[in-house]
Amino acid sequence: MMYKIGIVKIFACDGKSKMASQSVTKKELFISYGREPEVVPFVQKLKVDLTALGFSVWLDINDIHSGDDWYGAIGTGLDNCRAVLTVITKKYIHSRYCTSELYTANSDGKLIFPLMYADINFSETERSRGVKYVVGGCNWTMFRPGKDDYQTSFDKLVRGLQDQGLLQNQFRMQVYSRSYKRSHLTKF
Repeated sequence: MMYKIGIVKIFACDGKSKMASQSVTKKELFISYGREPEVVPFVQKLKVDLTALGFSVWLDINDIHSGDDWYGAIGTGLDNCRAVLTVITKKYIHSRYCTSELYTANSDGKLIFPLMYADINFSETERSRGVKYVVGGCNWTMFRPGKDDYQTSFDKLVRGLQDQGLLQNQFRMQVYSRSYKRSHLTKF
């Protein structure tokens, strides 16, 4: 489900403010990840596959445009989503930006879906223990390359999203569960 919201105050060069509408597209899911070269194709594929099922997905490389306020765009994406998919890697747990996204989502009461992309030692640093504290009570979906089957993990994630009421149009889910062919998913 996507819809537009928002009015923003704009200051003209003369210092007088005026109101103008600004379109902000709300998206159900926000993907939070570290930008490792091997992870970027994974999150792009994940977005394509989730979008094919009718989910609306916020992903920085698609939703932050040239000249946008990076922090503002991420903050707006987090504010407007219903759930955050955290792609957990070693870089993720050591990144202050990634962990800030996770902590913000947690404090805002967002649903959090940890996607484990790598085996992680959560006792390594204080920051990694903080990540463990937030995701420790969530059921993790394993997407580790070479260890976990993407399609099996993807199906588990979709079921979890559905169980949390994130696919609003139940007809879309019925189509997926009855006749969606795996060949429609992008190759990874």
